[in-house]
Amino acid sequence: MGSSPEEPVYLATVKPKREKDIFADIVRQAFFLELNCTKDGQIAKAIRRSPGLVSSFLKSPGEKESEALSTLISPLRDEGMKRRIIRAWADARFGIDLLERTQARPRKALASQELLKRAKRYLVEGEPLLAASVAMDGVSKSPDRPLYDQLLDCAHHAYTVYDLSGKAMQVARVIVESGRTSGDARREARGYFNRLMNVAGMPDSKPLEVQDLLNDVFKLAAAFGPVKERPPYQIVTDLDLAILPARIQIGFMERGALSADRSELTGIATHLARLAETTPKKERFLLYFLLARTFLLLEETHAASEYLEKAYSSHSGGIYLAREICGLVEARIMSKTDLPGRTVQFLSLLSRNVQRRWDMRHLRSIENDLARLEAGSFPQVR
Repeated sequence: MGSSPEEPVYLATVKPKREKDIFADIVRQAFFLELNCTKDGQIAKAIRRSPGLVSSFLKSPGEKESEALSTLISPLRDEGMKRRIIRAWADARFGIDLLERTQARPRKALASQELLKRAKRYLVEGEPLLAASVAMDGVSKSPDRPLYDQLLDCAHHAYTVYDLSGKAMQVARVIVESGRTSGDARREARGYFNRLMNVAGMPDSKPLEVQDLLNDVFKLAAAFGPVKERPPYQIVTDLDLAILPARIQIGFMERGALSADRSELTGIATHLARLAETTPKKERFLLYFLLARTFLLLEETHAASEYLEKAYSSHSGGIYLAREICGLVEARIMSKTDLPGRTVQFLSLLSRNVQRRWDMRHLRSIENDLARLEAGSFPQVR
């Protein structure tokens, strides 16, 4: 399970990158999204109080009304009970259920790079619904095409992470329209590429229905010109096209929708390995990751583990949820090489981690794997 320092620890908990003064940070985020202001003086004007009072409250919220609540829960040790009391207090005091998961609806923040950064930050902090909401609100207000398309990419990614495939598909269609309107064939193809991956990722999708969508991407690719400079938004690259058929096949083989033909898998592994040799290291994550999955299908677990470690070491922090994505494949390798109990423990911890990030798409796969292992541990029927 990756005990040596050199090996990746896929179960390491990733803490959100937030400012130290989290209460003040959240307040400023809310006022930025609703009223387009973050400074103490601006907030003070909005609530008709002095800047000094605002500054004092943001720095020391425990010194005001919450002091009595703090005193009340201080003798308690159980964190769960403390949460219940705080939740009940907020409901009684403000009529707000702290555990109800709602989608924020910002309406006043102007579309800007700052808004895009905040949307991406919400995604990293495990708030995909908020990230999507903020990004889509920016889309409706952005006259700047590069920013418009970057916000669309963020929203599509956020909806995909939360496993809202219908909403992700709606965003993919807007990406197609944006690329077509601007005459950017690679951007238009990105929308069709996203459509393909959304459908291929559905648990009940079939190879036949995906084939037509795959053909559409390659039909558009015939009109591609060379990429002179990579834009800030996502496009379909030559590398995307080179690995796309293999990527789709591997997914269907893992689900049993296609037979895992050994000669075909060997050909896929050879193709991906050759591509990896000529691809810059910073772009090899997906190639190595697909190679790990290919060798796992071939039941060559040692090679699968090696490529999985290569994938993780090559991502350099640039692949969102890389730890969790690799962890799922690591668990599948463990299921073939380790005791079932250890694999169950690993999957249970991995499930907890992705729940904290609200990565519902990978949670579905993790829980399905966990359920199958648990199903096999039942005592025999007498």
